[in-house]
Amino acid sequence: VGPSFYLTITQKGILSYFDRYSKVFKVTFFFSVEAQVQALHCPSSVTEGSSVNLQCNATGNPSPNITWIRQDTGIVFGSDDRLVLVDVHRSHTGIYQCHAWNGIGNSSISTCYLDVFCKSINSKVRVDGMPTPYQIA
Repeated sequence: VGPSFYLTITQKGILSYFDRYSKVFKVTFFFSVEAQVQALHCPSSVTEGSSVNLQCNATGNPSPNITWIRQDTGIVFGSDDRLVLVDVHRSHTGIYQCHAWNGIGNSSISTCYLDVFCKSINSKVRVDGMPTPYQIA
């Protein structure tokens, strides 16, 4: 003789109860889970004039809200999991924070350091003839 009933809980919080006589009862539970940044995509360096994508993936229940903040200025750049900076300049160099929060517990914060390099300049110098010597008196 086996157990008189079986319980299963799915990841989505659905509890199923099966008794010996094949009667099935289902109850739905909602589990609250604190926000957690799972992955952060941060290119470490980019060239001036290009575009850069910073990506922040977070989990939690309810789904967390994402906010991007530049650490040194406190400027809020957006509330999406992806921050796109277009036509970047040296002034964009700095630390960008991804804040994930869903109202449960504390927010989860991860940082990206972005370094913007000057655009390289290709130039050719042409010198004709011999340079004139200078005499120091």
